[in-house]
Amino acid sequence: MIALSLRKLFALNKTNILKEVNKIARLYKVEMYLTDANGEFRDAEQFKNHLEYVLQRMDATMKLTKLEVSKEFEWEDDLKINLVKATVEDFEEYFKKEE
Repeated sequence: MIALSLRKLFALNKTNILKEVNKIARLYKVEMYLTDANGEFRDAEQFKNHLEYVLQRMDATMKLTKLEVSKEFEWEDDLKINLVKATVEDFEEYFKKEE
């Protein structure tokens, strides 16, 4: 009975060890818009550092390759970008260059 239990324990540990060795990883490419409605970040560098910190706590790594910052604007609750149904175009309006 004990020998059988030890064999099962060894088999389970061997299976777990193999799972650890053969971990499956994925890479996600993300384009997102983050609204800093309360002015929490003083600049793009502080935002980048905070994002890296949060992702490290999730055991994830990140390579930020492109970061754009809109010009400052007055926040109002009825802005299109504050709606659940906001579109990419609604967000992109804030990145258009003035002519």
